[in-house]
Amino acid sequence: MRTLPLVAAPLLAAVACSAGGGSTPQEEETLAEQEPSQQEQPSAAGPARVGLDETHDFGGGFTITMTELRREVDPDGFNSMTGEEGELPYVAWSFEITNNTGNLLHTGSTTSSCFVGDPLEETEQPVLGDAVNPPDQLADGQSATWDADCWMDEDESQLQYTLEFYDQESVSLYPPVTFAGKVPRE
Repeated sequence: MRTLPLVAAPLLAAVACSAGGGSTPQEEETLAEQEPSQQEQPSAAGPARVGLDETHDFGGGFTITMTELRREVDPDGFNSMTGEEGELPYVAWSFEITNNTGNLLHTGSTTSSCFVGDPLEETEQPVLGDAVNPPDQLADGQSATWDADCWMDEDESQLQYTLEFYDQESVSLYPPVTFAGKVPRE
């Protein structure tokens, strides 16, 4: 059984006190309307929120950044939520995590949700990248990256992506973080 890093214990307690499942689309839309440059601290009320080009600090030297944000088209795409297939546009990026905690960092697995458009609507994540999972653990002083993506029409620009790390027993390791903002049109 893994132990939680010391920096996660107080934050885990706050998350454990919150009730219910994920956010509703209306709550997700309210988050997207807030100013992304004002990084919020995690609370029992919901995830920390940062802009698409900002770094989130989980505390104690564990950070995450969304990098290489870009629009692409999958020539053989299939969106099971809408039934669309063929050339489908999507937005893709990499996440980079860095461990400067002074200890081995356990990251476990992730859960995520993706909302796009105005108004925000949940969209499918086609998982088209080469490396799609974070490492289970990360040595001090090390960084790691993995790919993420969401279907997004070319005329849409709002993106809101929430990510949470959890262990093999589905216990949250760190509070969720939401990256939100406008994806540039190319």
